[in-house]
Amino acid sequence: MRAALATLLLTAALAPAAHAATEPMRDADYLAFADRVVLGMPAAWDPALGVYVSRHKGAAARTNANLLLVHAVAAGAGHDGPARQDGRARALVARMTRAPMYRLSRGRDWTGRTVCWAKQMTSAARDHVSLDSQVAEALAAAFRARHALGLPREIAARTAQIVDRCAHHPAWRFPRVLKNQVNWNAQLYAAAADVTGRSWLLRRDFRRFLARFTAGARRPLHRMASANLGAGGSFHYLPERTGADPRNFDSPEYAHIVATALQHYDRAIGAGMRPLPAPDEALLRRWVSRLLLGSWTHAGYLNWDTGLGSARWHSGQYWAFAQQGLLAIASARRLWARPEYGPWAKSMFDEGLRLYARWGDEAGNGIAPQLPFDVFSDHRDHDLYAARTAANAMRALAAGLGRARSSTPPPLYAYDHITGRLAVSTPAYSTAIVPDNRGAFDYGGIELARLFGPGQRVAASIGGRPPAAFGVVVRDAAGRPLLASQGGRSRSGRLRLLDRRAPTGSFRTLRAEGTIAGGGVRITTTTRFGARAIDQRWEIRCSGGCAGRTVDVHFPSWDEDAAVQRTSATRLVLGDRYDVELAALPRDATVLELDPRPQRTAPHPGPTAVVRFPATAGTLAARIRTRP
Repeated sequence: MRAALATLLLTAALAPAAHAATEPMRDADYLAFADRVVLGMPAAWDPALGVYVSRHKGAAARTNANLLLVHAVAAGAGHDGPARQDGRARALVARMTRAPMYRLSRGRDWTGRTVCWAKQMTSAARDHVSLDSQVAEALAAAFRARHALGLPREIAARTAQIVDRCAHHPAWRFPRVLKNQVNWNAQLYAAAADVTGRSWLLRRDFRRFLARFTAGARRPLHRMASANLGAGGSFHYLPERTGADPRNFDSPEYAHIVATALQHYDRAIGAGMRPLPAPDEALLRRWVSRLLLGSWTHAGYLNWDTGLGSARWHSGQYWAFAQQGLLAIASARRLWARPEYGPWAKSMFDEGLRLYARWGDEAGNGIAPQLPFDVFSDHRDHDLYAARTAANAMRALAAGLGRARSSTPPPLYAYDHITGRLAVSTPAYSTAIVPDNRGAFDYGGIELARLFGPGQRVAASIGGRPPAAFGVVVRDAAGRPLLASQGGRSRSGRLRLLDRRAPTGSFRTLRAEGTIAGGGVRITTTTRFGARAIDQRWEIRCSGGCAGRTVDVHFPSWDEDAAVQRTSATRLVLGDRYDVELAALPRDATVLELDPRPQRTAPHPGPTAVVRFPATAGTLAARIRTRP
């Protein structure tokens, strides 16, 4: 039996200035960005050791490698500023090309540990295998800038020899690879080509790895339980486990790290590599489309839902790592499904740097806090976060992005028909609906999982469960909850696009319908996305009738200092980010205020406005306007 129909209009109405297109960043802007980060770096230079030392991580090789890259590219660009530190760069190269930091393993078997460099600049302890390629990338940058850096000839020659030896080590040759992470091998091969001028590894092994990745994207490879990509485009971080494993829900941060391999594709073809077959290139174009349109907001931040949960979600250092995937997309011209992809990728990348700079300004020292939105991620290395972001600006400069075209993307979406996840970003807002999270994290349902305004400012929520989330809660006569349309670890929600559309694209309007059932109740949510507005309609059905049952519609806010004000009979102001205009109240409706407790996925909930009415009372219409 139909009990109630509710409609919401969620509108991002912003001042015209908030929509003004920003100028693309040029070489001078990338250098200025790196200057400010280097000046505020938490890690301190130790002149006696000739390395950067972190208060918490010591002389970490990853942080030092990223800072070496910053200094080297700044020198090669002829820069005169804090990012250029020739003496430090020479000292870092010397450390990285001798024991104990450098020690080539004699083993031939794949162990998952580094075979060339150590975890710390001052010790021989091995690290995760991914470190090798990152040190090699930094050393290659120093080699390219050897004359500007004043690198002694013998050290430059030793650098080239060491990088080349590492790339040719049996542990890095085909078919040895860490799961589906072909990017580490590709980065090593590119570094070896930089220092030797020989691109044989790029022409041969790199192609074999890409062919293997695309084959594994369609079906599980030998001894693997799932394909590299889900049928809906999600990235499987653990291909040795089934696609239903919660950690294989998707991992946009790691998908972009792996996608950095694609930045070498055009270069390898230019060096004589045969292109992949047309079906393989078409598959990679679809993947690039999914990454660009479904994993980023216009503000340059990840539209972030990951099966790795708190191990990765809102980790600053992994956001910075994923930015390198945007750089790869901007460079992989042959793999663009649309010619606009390059300018869009540059726009998002540049906005990400501006976002980091704004957060640094708000912190007062130019360095963004290590925990975006205060989400307590398992990976929180403040020094690496800062160094990697500064290095990304230098990577963009070296890749020619300072001279590339840029354009603000139109409203974008990406839909995964397997998980049902729908990601949406426009210049006015960004959000996602995650109807089936496979139990990987503590939010989800058929409602907006979060709502950000322009500049990645939180408008209402970043995740969370009721009452710190959008959506409907239906209660019985005793007030006990029967069903929530966004209940947290959602497994029963379903979402489908109502318009016949491609899985990814741009839009003027986009409609989706979500359903969830339980406790004798069924909720259907119809959502219509526009460039500046989101319309929602709820339909509630109860088996046996809805008499005695009530409906709560939640409007969450962000920040403990936020307040809910009822400025008129129909207008609510929630914090300083959005307003709710109640266009039609059902009979007997009341407006309540709840104070949610902090949650891991909603660490700073403000008060939630609740419109409560009998399940048989009729309809609710409202309009939400975000404010700059």
